[in-house]
Amino acid sequence: MERMAIEAIPPEKGDTAGTEVTWITEGSIADAIIGAIEKTGPDGEVRIALFYLAERQVVKAIKEAVSRGAAVRIILDANRDAFGMRKIGIPNRPVAAELVRLAGDSDLLIRWADTHGEQFHTKAMSIVHHETGETVLITGSANWTRRNIRNFNMEANLLIKRAPELSNRFNSYFDRIWENSDGLSHTLPFEAWNEKGFKRIFKTLVYRFQERLGAATF
Repeated sequence: MERMAIEAIPPEKGDTAGTEVTWITEGSIADAIIGAIEKTGPDGEVRIALFYLAERQVVKAIKEAVSRGAAVRIILDANRDAFGMRKIGIPNRPVAAELVRLAGDSDLLIRWADTHGEQFHTKAMSIVHHETGETVLITGSANWTRRNIRNFNMEANLLIKRAPELSNRFNSYFDRIWENSDGLSHTLPFEAWNEKGFKRIFKTLVYRFQERLGAATF
C-alpha cells in the first residue's frame, strides 16, 4: 500500500508564520509522529491521548524525547473493554509500564481514561515548543500501532503546524480531563491500572509478539 502525504498551500507564499495542514496516510503518519517527537527537546511540552500505543519506533522516540528533557504527558485507554468484551490490557498497560519504568525521575507522566464499558478512542498528539511558540497537532483515525501506521491498513490523519489557537483548544481539553478540573472523573492515576510482576512480564511478551507479527486486533 503506497503511503501518501499531500501538503496544503500556505496562506501566503513565503509566509513561514502561516498555518500549514498536511493530509497524511499509512506510513506517512508514522514518519510525521516520529519526526515531530524527534524535534522536541527541553523547551517542548508533549500531550498524547490514545486508544492504542504499541509501535516500537514511536515508543523509542518518546523515550528519547524524555531523555532530552521534554515534558511528556500521556492519557491512554486501559484496554479493558472492546465492543462489549473484556480485554487484558494489551498493548497499553505493558507499554505504559515500560515507559514509566525507564523514565525514572524525568518529566513523563501517564494517566488512564476512566472508562465504564466504553473506549477512550482518541488518537491525537499536541506539541508546543515554548521557546519558539511553534505548535504541532496530529490527529485522525490511526492508532499508533504497526498495523495502523506501517502501510498495512488504510488510515488518514492531519498534521497541523503553526495553528496556536487550535492547539490551545486541544491543550485545554487535555488539561481539563487530565486534572478532572470540571468535577467529573475523566482520568485515573497510573497506579490504577499499573501492571506489576509476572503479569507485566507476561503481557509484555504477548504484546511484543503480537505487535511484531501483526497477530492481534490492535
